[in-house]
Amino acid sequence: MAINWTTLDTAIKAWLDGQVPTLTWYRAQQDVPAQPVPFGVWDWTSRGRKSPTQGELPDDRHMVDEDERQVLHHRRHTLQINAFSASTVGNTDAVAYLETVRDSLELEAVRVALDAAGMVLVPIGGVRDITALLPDRGESRAVLEITVYTVDSVTEDVGSIQTAEITPTLVT
Repeated sequence: MAINWTTLDTAIKAWLDGQVPTLTWYRAQQDVPAQPVPFGVWDWTSRGRKSPTQGELPDDRHMVDEDERQVLHHRRHTLQINAFSASTVGNTDAVAYLETVRDSLELEAVRVALDAAGMVLVPIGGVRDITALLPDRGESRAVLEITVYTVDSVTEDVGSIQTAEITPTLVT
């Protein structure tokens, strides 16, 4: 089964809404007007190929039944989550929002919900305060990058031999 990006985005929005309900969360590149702060966005900065560490291992191939073979692909993606809040001297709201999001990945309920959507999330670093990159925008900004692991599969009909006729040949 191919990766269903709508299912993944729906699960991510539910997760983010549940952890920081004070922010309005948007999928980046949606056609929405500029939003007042605070708000947050997420985007797939990398939609992964097969994980180079996995490749096609023998256990990635499974016979579904005698006529079908299924190949599983382990894929690694990068999810970037940004939070924006009002900019004041020493304001760390954007950072605090994303620290809450990052820390929630340790909660059993969050892991179960994300697993049900077909993904495992692993933070790949700390929350970065990147307000200084856009100092004239009047808002503070933080970013968190997360590795997302998914599995997709391809099934093919390999057919089967129903009968085989053997004709003996005498070699002298």
